[in-house]
Amino acid sequence: MEGDWYMTNFKQNLVLLCFLLFGMTGSLFAQSLDNKGNEFYMAFLRDFDTQSDIQVHLTSDVATNVLLEFPANAPTFTTTVTVSPGAITIVDIPYNPSSELVAGIVENKLIRASSTEEFVAYMISVRNFSSDAALALPVDTYNTQYIAMSYFSNTVFHDRSEFAVVAAFDN
Repeated sequence: MEGDWYMTNFKQNLVLLCFLLFGMTGSLFAQSLDNKGNEFYMAFLRDFDTQSDIQVHLTSDVATNVLLEFPANAPTFTTTVTVSPGAITIVDIPYNPSSELVAGIVENKLIRASSTEEFVAYMISVRNFSSDAALALPVDTYNTQYIAMSYFSNTVFHDRSEFAVVAAFDN
């Protein structure tokens, strides 16, 4: 009789523990980061010169309108584009945000993209034989610690590696 009580109590505790674990795991997965967001700030680094055509590629799971602004803090260029589900919308940026960038100087040369629905943004610098592309990170993934990749080059002796620091908020 006493063994049955312990076994029943053990089974109830095991079931409760499973519910807690699965509940916690589900909430952890719900909080996971991805590349979809409602707001992006994009910094384009210089190519070997400033002759690149700058594009932003947008896609979404749902129909949405995306507002693009350049420069982000005092826009002189704004456009709103419709993004259809599963399609890629290409936006040509008429200015090259990387032109005249100076290392170590804070500048207002970000492209801001925002929408009421989540979307994905890619940054493309188009040039014959030297195009670059990068996945933009949404603001809700920003953190305070990153790893910047670098490389050694025997052919380029200055500005071998670069990275941009983007602030979505003051301070």
